[in-house]
Amino acid sequence: MELEKRKIGEAVAAVGVVLGLIALWAGVLDGVTGTYAKDGTFTAAMIILLGLAACCLAASLLGSANLDLVAATAGGTAFGFFLYVPAIVAFSNLDRLGSGAWLGICAGLIPLGAGFAHFAASRRSAAKALAANPATAVAAIGLVLIVAGIWMEVADKSGVSYWNGSSSGHALGLLMLLLAIASALLIVLAVRSRSGCLADLALIVACITAGLAMTEGVGDAFGAFNVMGSGAWMELFGGLALLIGLIGTRMSKFPAMKKSSAS
Repeated sequence: MELEKRKIGEAVAAVGVVLGLIALWAGVLDGVTGTYAKDGTFTAAMIILLGLAACCLAASLLGSANLDLVAATAGGTAFGFFLYVPAIVAFSNLDRLGSGAWLGICAGLIPLGAGFAHFAASRRSAAKALAANPATAVAAIGLVLIVAGIWMEVADKSGVSYWNGSSSGHALGLLMLLLAIASALLIVLAVRSRSGCLADLALIVACITAGLAMTEGVGDAFGAFNVMGSGAWMELFGGLALLIGLIGTRMSKFPAMKKSSAS
C-alpha cells in the first residue's frame, strides 16, 4: 500500500513537470505575445529545476533511488517562480492570465505529488531532525531579508514595491508575507519538536517561498542588474540564503535519516 501511494504521488508530480515545461513556451498574458521563455536566464533556471525534478522522479519511479524530497524541493522552487506573474495581476485581472501562466500554476503538482510520495515512506520521513545549527541560522537570516524586502523598491527609483506592485494592491506582498510566515513557523516547530516530517515540510514550503522571492532577481540577471531596486536585491539574497540554509540543514541530518530508513 505504501509503495502504491508513493507511485501515485510521483505520477502526479510527473504531470506537473510536463505542464511546467509546456508553460515556458505558452502565452503568459492574453493579448500579449510574451512567454516565460523570452527571458533566457529565467528559462535556463526553470529547465534546470524542472529537469532535476524529472530526473529524480524517474529514478524514484524506476525504484533505483528514493529522491522524492529532492524532486519536491526543486519543483517547489520552480512553482514559486511561476507564482510571480499571477500574484502581480491578482485579483482584479486574473482573467488576463494566458495558458502559460495557468500551466505554470499547475506546476504546483510537483511539490504536492512528490511531497506526498516522500511522506508516504513513513520510516524515512519519521526520522528525528537535528536541532538548530549554523545552517538554520542562515535560513532565518534569509527569511528576515525576504520580509524586509517586501516594502522596498523592485526597480530602482520606480517607487513600486512588492507590497504595492500588484494590480489590485497587495496580492504579491501578502503572498510573500504569508509564505515567509508559514516557512518560519514550520522551521521553529521542526526545531522544537525535532520532527523529521516537519523539517522536510519546512524545506518544501521554504523552497516555494524562495522561488517567489528570487523571481525578479533571476529575471533581471545578467542584463538588468543595474536597474534592480533594493527590494529585488533583498529578495534575491534572502531567497538564496533561505535555500542554502535549509538544504544545508537537511543534508547535515541525511546520514541519520539514511540509517533510520535502512533499519
